[in-house]
Amino acid sequence: MTTEQQLKLQAYLDGELPERETRKVELLLQDDVEAAKLFAELKNTRQALAENEPQIKFPESREFYWSKIAQRIQKLEPEEVSETNFNWRRLLWPISLTAGAIAVCFLAVILQNPAANKSDAIASISPTSISTDVDAPVVESAQADSEAMTYEDKSDGTTLVWFSADENSAPIKTF
Repeated sequence: MTTEQQLKLQAYLDGELPERETRKVELLLQDDVEAAKLFAELKNTRQALAENEPQIKFPESREFYWSKIAQRIQKLEPEEVSETNFNWRRLLWPISLTAGAIAVCFLAVILQNPAANKSDAIASISPTSISTDVDAPVVESAQADSEAMTYEDKSDGTTLVWFSADENSAPIKTF
């Protein structure tokens, strides 16, 4: 038996052959024992598959079931942001966090600085001038036996003051 004849038997079983081909296959089944056995086996296999295939029954119709699934999918999809529905809080949230963190750091530095809590300072700058330059501040040290050296750079407008003290005197606290 050829492969073409086997395929025609399968098509006959499925009811897919035209009338002329159907008559030829019926004659083949009457004349050929092997073809009749194959047809019987194909028929039994088809029946076994049809009877043992699980049938899932849904409580509602197919269209209603799939429409509920489509609605759930649409609910899960993100909505497009329009200009009228823009959420400014999402945009400003990182900025407000940064500003809050900077404010907390600033307060921590201010509260931890002991010089801000003391009423008397170790060195004070007075606006009175002893030198000939009217705008130059005068630096006074609260520690005895201390020397101060001043360096002025007029091109940069920078003034540096170094304090040195005697080895036996109390140390100057710097912050």
